[in-house]
Amino acid sequence: MLRSRLRDTDIFARFGGDEFAILLPYTDREKAGLIANEILELTREHTFEHSKVTFSIGIVIFPEHGRDAETLLVNADLAMYRAKESGRNRFCVFSQEQKTHIEAQINWEKRIRNALDNDRFVLHLQPVIDLSNKNIIGYEALLRMLGEKDELIFPAEFLSIAERFGLIRDIDRWVVCSAIRLAAEQQFSDRGIFLDINLSGKAFADTELLGIIKHQFNTSGTKPGSIVFEMTETAMMENMIAAQDFLAALKHMDCRFSLDDFGSGFSSFNYLRHLTVDYLKIDGSFINDLPNNPVDQHMVKAIVELAHGLKKRTVAEFADSGDTLQLLRKLGVNYAQGNYIGKPRSVSEVFN
Repeated sequence: MLRSRLRDTDIFARFGGDEFAILLPYTDREKAGLIANEILELTREHTFEHSKVTFSIGIVIFPEHGRDAETLLVNADLAMYRAKESGRNRFCVFSQEQKTHIEAQINWEKRIRNALDNDRFVLHLQPVIDLSNKNIIGYEALLRMLGEKDELIFPAEFLSIAERFGLIRDIDRWVVCSAIRLAAEQQFSDRGIFLDINLSGKAFADTELLGIIKHQFNTSGTKPGSIVFEMTETAMMENMIAAQDFLAALKHMDCRFSLDDFGSGFSSFNYLRHLTVDYLKIDGSFINDLPNNPVDQHMVKAIVELAHGLKKRTVAEFADSGDTLQLLRKLGVNYAQGNYIGKPRSVSEVFN
């Protein structure tokens, strides 16, 4: 298929399972770009059963980007990673300026793959309390990656890179499987508490994820009612139809669902009527300075009234002071979490 876009003088070779190299003699940058676009066009002309095929192409020019085969291949690989990072199904021409950035991204990709392959991810738990009586009613499972010296690496440092390099699906699956097993091991159902599991915005695209969730319930003995799945409102808005189908399937299993960062988008109030969510997590920007900001207080009150009118419960994150907790209770917020209540801790610290 690839050969159909090449000239008789071009040399085509397979490097590995999904890697190919093409040598284009007497070809300038512009012509190389045209050929790359023709190859990319193949994904639009052909359909592949049960899979979506994309090409990420890195281009180097001899002798501008290297005078020997080894240097050219290394730089072509870096350019290819840049194409992947930019969203796949595109080409990128190597540039020296991008090299440091690309190498850093590749290093992160390797670290993430290593964490997946060698069980270097862990879950930490942050308590969620009922504001009416201050009892712990559940925990949010928060992902951490272990560094070379077992230091904790937070998701903000690696999740966006995992998305760019197509690793987020495996992370979602790891989180789901580990969290559901954890809920069984620590008898969340018997304790009458829930475990809140975060999913990425790419979870809808994983056609096997619902089956994996169901399998974990069947094998672990965890009751679905003790699990709350959570996703940001931005992710839900990107594909409303898929979101509705996903939520319906979770509801059918008897799971609950929490909408995170509620209020951060312009359409929050409008699309809420289409989503069968159980909890609204109020966007942290309204909570951070709540005691000192009357506008935020009015916003939180409006969200609470809307949620309660729709028979949904509200959760406030970043409740980091006693004054904030007092005000949240006064405004009618149901549940809260934050460092003032309890910082995220390892499973052994929480339950031992």
